[in-house]
Amino acid sequence: MRRLLLSIVVVFSVGFAVAAQQYSCDGVSDLFRDFKYCKKAEYVHVPKLLLKVVSAVVKDDDPEVKKVLKVISSVRTLDLEACSPDVKQQFLQRVKKLKTNGYEEIVRQKTSDEHTLVMVKTKKDYIRQLVVVSCDGEDCALVQIKGKIRPEDVEEIIENKKKISAKR
Repeated sequence: MRRLLLSIVVVFSVGFAVAAQQYSCDGVSDLFRDFKYCKKAEYVHVPKLLLKVVSAVVKDDDPEVKKVLKVISSVRTLDLEACSPDVKQQFLQRVKKLKTNGYEEIVRQKTSDEHTLVMVKTKKDYIRQLVVVSCDGEDCALVQIKGKIRPEDVEEIIENKKKISAKR
């Protein structure tokens, strides 16, 4: 009976230790969770349902926008521009030690007071998540786009925007 009780205690202890370690990891969701309630932080979450409503309202004369809205399932943004310098500094420190498990880093630029990171999470040749983190002394921002996006679609959008910019 003692062995059984001791075994159960050991199993639960190990389970709780593993759960605590996973909970304390610094991931993208952790950054949103920890900073969205900071004073003067601006957090916006646009869920799939709202994106579908917007897609229905968008005029048919802009097929590119409709196409983009169709493949995106949610968007979350966090802007800390109006927050105190202490909050921005905490955010920068957390971004510097951000764990990118499961993400592929596309761009990472670091300087002493500036940090930019672009990551994607892919599954079966689709971009499932796109994360952009930018932090400098004046502004900190975090954007997460979830969906089922083909890389070709992203390239096409970038090319179209370049053409539009060149015409101006």
